[in-house]
Amino acid sequence: TEPQKQLMVNGRRIDGSAPPLVTSTATNAFGQDIGSAMLTGIGIPGAGCWEITGYLRGAALSFVVWLPA
Repeated sequence: TEPQKQLMVNGRRIDGSAPPLVTSTATNAFGQDIGSAMLTGIGIPGAGCWEITGYLRGAALSFVVWLPA
C-alpha cells in the first residue's frame, strides 16, 4: 500500500574490487502462500564474494553470497 517503496538495497564485493551492484526500484507482490512482500531485482556485476544489505524503516538485513566464475 506504500505509494513510494522505502526498501533500499546495496552491496559490495568483499574479496576484491568490482563495480557496484545494480538494483531495481522495489515493488509490491502478493502470493497466497507468503502473503504481502516487496521485491527488487539485483544485478551482480561479477564473480566473487558479495555482501548484500537491504534497509527498511531503520532496520537492516545482510547476507553474503558466493558467485562462482
